Amino acid sequence: MATRSAHKLRELRQLLPSGQAELVDLGAVGVDQDIPETGATFEANARLKARAYARLTGLPTLADDSGLEVDALGGGPGVRTKRYASVDATDEQNNRKLLGALAGLPPERRGARYVCVLALAVPTVDGRLALRTARGTCRGRIADGPRGSGGFGYDPIFEPASEPPGGATLGQWSAEAKNRISHRAKAARRMASILADLDVQGTAAGGDSRVPDPGSSDATRRGRLGEPLDWEPVAAPGRAVLAGRTVRLEPIDVGHHAASLFAASHGAGADPHLWDYLPYGPFPDAAGFSAWLSTCASSDDPLFLAVVDEATGRALGMASYLRITPAHGVIEIGHIWFSAAMQRTPQATEAIWLLARHVFDDLGYRRLEWKCDALNARSRRAATRLGFTFEGIFRQHLVVKGRNRDTAWYAMLDGEWPAIRAAFESWLAAGNFDVTGRQRRTLTEIRSGR
Repeated sequence: MATRSAHKLRELRQLLPSGQAELVDLGAVGVDQDIPETGATFEANARLKARAYARLTGLPTLADDSGLEVDALGGGPGVRTKRYASVDATDEQNNRKLLGALAGLPPERRGARYVCVLALAVPTVDGRLALRTARGTCRGRIADGPRGSGGFGYDPIFEPASEPPGGATLGQWSAEAKNRISHRAKAARRMASILADLDVQGTAAGGDSRVPDPGSSDATRRGRLGEPLDWEPVAAPGRAVLAGRTVRLEPIDVGHHAASLFAASHGAGADPHLWDYLPYGPFPDAAGFSAWLSTCASSDDPLFLAVVDEATGRALGMASYLRITPAHGVIEIGHIWFSAAMQRTPQATEAIWLLARHVFDDLGYRRLEWKCDALNARSRRAATRLGFTFEGIFRQHLVVKGRNRDTAWYAMLDGEWPAIRAAFESWLAAGNFDVTGRQRRTLTEIRSGR
């Protein structure tokens, strides 16, 4: 285990099933070299450390990076979690700074998640390194003040999602209860199945620490019936606010959103082609639009959300989760329309990023789908740009507004998400835009490494 922390080693020994491998720290194998955490993401840091220490020791190496992402801070403090207030900050100083940054925000704007990424690097028989990662998250919100003395880090100000606003923080939970929902426990459960699949044997027990490359013919033959999964059904998305830097997604509220959504979609300057490929609209008047919006507000699948401009508080578009299948971890985003003022802006990209991040990071889905009319060139270009993979066309799939619809299918998988998320975050970063708001690098360029 790439750590010198007795606390972290003890916790992972408890979380990972015994008998698969003996976990020892760096001191036990005589390693005193520190590997700087220079990555911009938790995945990058975990992979960096796992690779480096596996090469130094020749042993299968498990490394982690973890921290806190706060919606209102655009995902910060992120990889700077431990040094948020300063390089040598105490937990109390970090907590105080975070509470100050969120001062005055209501509970629905204080969303946050603990994140843990475990990376396993295993020397293979041909001298390479097999690398696998597992990610776990614990969704919640930042409390309005510290409560409880248990745990460590930000636990005294972190209310898990199962608690109401003002409820108990993780600092008030027992260690046993916390381990059932913690980000590290979720990552460890996923890593346990990876360890079992790789059949890692500790050299201390006399075994060979090297394993076949997971892409080898032996591994392929073992997978003829499909990869075994340590899978549990996930939760359906709730009516939660998803907050970003420039936009937030709110469950539809007719009284709050109808006027601005109608103006954005039907008023002066509205996109004349907005409704071409949607199964409804345009609407004859505001009353007809509000009546339709009422049906959206009462629906759980699709679960409709308004895309709200953080600066003005006005709703500029809509999106939804639909075909929600928690048992299989599959979900779709659709019914997406953005006003003319929002199209081709960072707000539009951030809205999709928020939807995808919630699906993969908070809820743990395996597959996110995007479907559109095969003739809808704008939607198909958007899907490709955003990182979805084209999977084919269902011919004569639907009849929409009296016309045939062939449906183009796109999807994004949980294993692809870490790289896609990193590209989103790099593109959305303030430094990617000049003083006029023009992007310096496109999302496609970032994802392709150009």
